Amino acid sequence: MHDDRHPLRVPYIQVMLYLTNVDEGSHCFSISPESIDDPILEEEKQLERAGGVDLHGPAGTALLFNIAVLHTATVRPTEQERKSVQTYYGRTSGEYLSNDSCIPARLWRDHPDRAVREFYGKLNPRSELFSRAFG
Repeated sequence: MHDDRHPLRVPYIQVMLYLTNVDEGSHCFSISPESIDDPILEEEKQLERAGGVDLHGPAGTALLFNIAVLHTATVRPTEQERKSVQTYYGRTSGEYLSNDSCIPARLWRDHPDRAVREFYGKLNPRSELFSRAFG
């Protein structure tokens, strides 16, 4: 969902890093381009206006995008694996976005730099569970 309080309508930013080569014959990330000046449309109308763009690139390609913009994984019949790392960034005043990851204590509790501890300090339930279980 777009955030109308933010000048770029961004609730969270996501970075997807391709760890393998991604081309027309492999699974890929796809997005429907949108400008901050465009009206926010329902999914079908957005696809009519801008379509979808498949994003390909060699291993090491990083994709940075507003998660509110219509996006998906495009799956194709293939033997080729697509490996990626996905990281979400939000405001320290906001909620956590995902419970699919665990933030290591070395970043949110033990890091010598206060700014790093604050950056990683918004723990999701999974990180809290690991913290209680393993200190």
